[in-house]
Amino acid sequence: MIFQRNANVFQFSPVGDGSIALTPDEQAFRAARQALRGIDPTQGALFFYNPKLADDTWIRTLPVITTIGNHVFAAKI
Repeated sequence: MIFQRNANVFQFSPVGDGSIALTPDEQAFRAARQALRGIDPTQGALFFYNPKLADDTWIRTLPVITTIGNHVFAAKI
């Protein structure tokens, strides 16, 4: 569940920082259209995080697939 919390820490940082509620811009619509066409720049990643902000040690044990901008995309072990 996207709004899941554990000990008052949100599972996903966009939920925790409120950015999930931002009004989408043209870049967001372009990304959505690409996703609908089956384009996946994460190459099937199941997890993502910003290594400068994430302090969870577990997420850093996952195999990294790619990096896009400030985010690392990782696979399940």
